[in-house]
Amino acid sequence: MTVYDHPSTLELAGHEADPAVRQHLAGCLACRVRAARLWHELAPGEPADDAVTRILQASSPGPAILASFSAQRDAGPPRPGDIWRIGRDEPILGWIRQVFSDAIDVIPVVLDIELADQESVFLPPESTPLGMPLALLTGIRGHVGPRALLQRIGYVHAFSAVREVMAAARDGRMPDGVTVGPPIESDDDQRVEYRQVIADLLADLGPETWTDDGPPGPELAELLSAELSFLNSGAQVLPMPLHQEPVGAAASLFPCARVTYLDTSIVVAALTGAGLDEALSAPSALADACLGLARLEPDAAAIAVTSKARGRLDLDWPAVVLRVADLRTAYETPTGRVMAPRITSEPLPVVDAVVKYLDSQAPAWEVTEPVATRIDGIDIAGLAARTAAEAVAEVRGQHRRAKTPAKKSAGSRLPGDLAARLAAGIEAILGGEQVDRVLDRLAGQDQTERGDE
Repeated sequence: MTVYDHPSTLELAGHEADPAVRQHLAGCLACRVRAARLWHELAPGEPADDAVTRILQASSPGPAILASFSAQRDAGPPRPGDIWRIGRDEPILGWIRQVFSDAIDVIPVVLDIELADQESVFLPPESTPLGMPLALLTGIRGHVGPRALLQRIGYVHAFSAVREVMAAARDGRMPDGVTVGPPIESDDDQRVEYRQVIADLLADLGPETWTDDGPPGPELAELLSAELSFLNSGAQVLPMPLHQEPVGAAASLFPCARVTYLDTSIVVAALTGAGLDEALSAPSALADACLGLARLEPDAAAIAVTSKARGRLDLDWPAVVLRVADLRTAYETPTGRVMAPRITSEPLPVVDAVVKYLDSQAPAWEVTEPVATRIDGIDIAGLAARTAAEAVAEVRGQHRRAKTPAKKSAGSRLPGDLAARLAAGIEAILGGEQVDRVLDRLAGQDQTERGDE
């Protein structure tokens, strides 16, 4: 079998036993699509979540690839020709066709080019920012809200190819001069299911779906107040005024509650427009937003960031607690290089994350026991007299051992009742009298005695 020969249906069905067929499938997209349809017919079944899983995997570059594009988050407003990650908690790729005031016209982009059909534009690896082949599914384009844009990946000039494929679809002909996928010829083609999955994902991102997707400030504050009362009775939850801190181009951070316990204060903020994983992949942008919230609450020691997921508010919202001290740019030793913030916190459910941080900052106590005194029953007067007598005896001994006449003479002039005076001064200080007043009185007594002499 040569590269110009295509295997028959029987050969495709038994491809596992024929190395030549397997080698041909590795290099022929059309035959891989034919084989996939054939295998689906041989083993039919109800549509399952594997279609959703595959389309998401085919639309989400790996973490290593995304890390290389983290600097593109703040690349400015979207423009036609850009490829962005779009979505909520299930991001896909989209090529921007047009930009309107309240909506973005996007065409889905997939990495798995086997999902392409006759209305899909193939892009070779050398013309894509990811360095791998892509397919623009022009037959499933839709409008999404501006807040659906998560991360800019790059720019692809494919306007003429997209126009030709869309015109060919309207005219019922094959595109001229544009590489596209094999046509869908049967309702049982698995690509029909994939098209529906992508269409549903785009419908969930329409401009109208973001109208009531505001920050859950009061809801989150009420949740924390109710749950913390069982886990940490000394914590107080206070609401915060509405404020927005941008996190890159499409996401925002909203402070929802301030939690205080003893001398520790932490701000709980909700992330909208992006998932927590996406925000953590761009630590500099997230750190700047958290520092903006810290400036609103200067005594806050940390910011707890929780993701704004779809659905009702519950305890399973993931959250990370970021210390304010770790969010600033610093000089690294021993190189002396300026390093951006490094965020390494592990996500936990929002209530658990807050409680764990509070417990690590201070012991869980609210009522102090009275301190047991240890001076009850001690003879303060006797102890002061003995201490003063020992001190005066030490001073007199130093003067007797002195070699200079002046020092010997000074020792002989010490008052005879000096020990009694010092003992009285010690008792006065222990009784609460100020030390300066006691010393002034002792000095005055000494001056009076010298005047009498």
